[in-house]
Amino acid sequence: MNNQKGSGIDSEKEESQQDTVHEGAGDRGQRNRNSYAVPAILSILCFSILIRIIPPTLMGFHIWGSDTGEYYTIVQSMIEKDRVPVAYEGWGFAYPFFYGFEVLVASLNILSGIDVLPIMIFIIPALAGLLLFPIFFITKMIFHDSRIALLAALFVTVSPAGIFTTSHPMPGALGDLFGLLVFYFYLKLKPERSSWPSWVALLLAISCLMVVHHMSSYFVFISLGSYTVIRELFFRTRSWEMRRDIPVLYFFMIFIIIYWLILVEPFKEKIVDDVFGINGWIVIGAALVALTLVIGLLKVRKRIQWYYVPHYPDFTFLKQMMLFMSVISVIMMLGIAFVGVPGTSVDIDQTFLLLAIPLFIMIILCAPGPAFARFYSRGLFIISWLGAILLSLMVMAATDNKVLLPYRHSQYLLEPVLILSALGVVELYRFLHKGNDLSTKALVTASIILLSAGVGFSGYPPREVIANFQEGTVYEEMQGVYWIRDYSRDLQGDVASDHRMSSMLFGMGGVGATWDSAFHTIHAHNYSEAEDEIRNENIGAVFMDKEIMKGVALLQWENAEPVHEESLAKFQEPPFIRIMDSGFVQIYYLAYATR
Repeated sequence: MNNQKGSGIDSEKEESQQDTVHEGAGDRGQRNRNSYAVPAILSILCFSILIRIIPPTLMGFHIWGSDTGEYYTIVQSMIEKDRVPVAYEGWGFAYPFFYGFEVLVASLNILSGIDVLPIMIFIIPALAGLLLFPIFFITKMIFHDSRIALLAALFVTVSPAGIFTTSHPMPGALGDLFGLLVFYFYLKLKPERSSWPSWVALLLAISCLMVVHHMSSYFVFISLGSYTVIRELFFRTRSWEMRRDIPVLYFFMIFIIIYWLILVEPFKEKIVDDVFGINGWIVIGAALVALTLVIGLLKVRKRIQWYYVPHYPDFTFLKQMMLFMSVISVIMMLGIAFVGVPGTSVDIDQTFLLLAIPLFIMIILCAPGPAFARFYSRGLFIISWLGAILLSLMVMAATDNKVLLPYRHSQYLLEPVLILSALGVVELYRFLHKGNDLSTKALVTASIILLSAGVGFSGYPPREVIANFQEGTVYEEMQGVYWIRDYSRDLQGDVASDHRMSSMLFGMGGVGATWDSAFHTIHAHNYSEAEDEIRNENIGAVFMDKEIMKGVALLQWENAEPVHEESLAKFQEPPFIRIMDSGFVQIYYLAYATR
């Protein structure tokens, strides 16, 4: 830290000079050679889309995603009844209120005539794959280098957490895309009056984000707020930057108050209240007061002429940072493999360590990134983005939060990490003495392709590696669901199954399901151990199949436990009556007179 006096940077020319202060003379001439950018980004786009539709194509699943059935029934209600279901009995009680995703699917169905299910399974993941474009343009806007932008787009495209999540037909897949668009339009804002189209686009993107996915909205808001605070505390800034941030942050807060707390009251009661353990109005009110107070303090802070001045790193410092990141990453990977996922009781198979090696290498490459990002006028944005999500992860892990689960941060955390990895790769390349040799370029290019392929390969790990959870539903299981649909009028009560198949039974079978409340019905060794649960949950039938037997997924923060032979044997005795057996699926009826 140094004392330094002077006014803010007042021109784009000076900003550009600041952004390029660290570059080597040998590389400056290459920055204009962007003829490869268009074919490269289109190639990455094709890969991004293809890798997200692997489950219903190469993996043979009929439906991908454990909550797909719920979203399906909401879409069908919009199409058939012209409204979202009011008396909603699904597991995701907030799903009908954040209906931006379902509106898009219903609109595509009406406009194209394509059935709802193919739109959800194929088109939505393909749209989510477009996230590489905002990643590319955000990175290009900040670092002014197509190589860094292309690498960032490639690395984020193959992010395992990103692939797994955005391949699902769910709001989070589109929420991530809208969140990145918010960042892009935010960075596009300039002090000139002609920037009003960017303002319109930004506010529209925020509005879409807020009605599509609440978790993505949360991460975007804390990232923008973190950037404002850190930038104003440590760096010389231009007055228009704060004038830009204030309406953006207050727009978020006002939208939250009007939509999340007033219009979507059940969301406030069951999500906002539960996150912090206190009334949502108190939470949002405190956040609003804190935001106003912080903005006031930041304005006072500008009277103090003291700023952070970065020092250009040498190669020794970069090696030290990479060693430090290696140690931290090893500790984290070993902790997950041998202790479990933070904030859950989920155990991960040690095979995870082998699958994670390519991602481990890619994360290490991000270590030099922050040291160089400081020399760009908006490089701090990436660091603040990363810091905000990392801080949230640590807080939620420390408080054992069951709403903002720590592992659900990974998709959002890896995006700034991998942008910094792209920056780190390019900056490390500058230190190579023979960096301009054709053989060196070929070796580096091949290494990047192999590394990216290795990271992408781990995007769909075997179920044994991820606590025995199964996200895909095969056609044989759906035959059982459709059988239930056809004969549901003869059933009394709900159908017991695990969470994944409850979603299908509810959304496509048209029956009440047990979701995560049928543990004893499935796992008990005899009827007497499960009788109280069966009566309390009004269970009229049990849906069992070969995939469920391998692992019953109930709560998302617990292991999916296989069904033991003793537990299966009870279904062969009264009061259970087997009414359907396809060899893959078995359905057992509970005779009303015996319940």
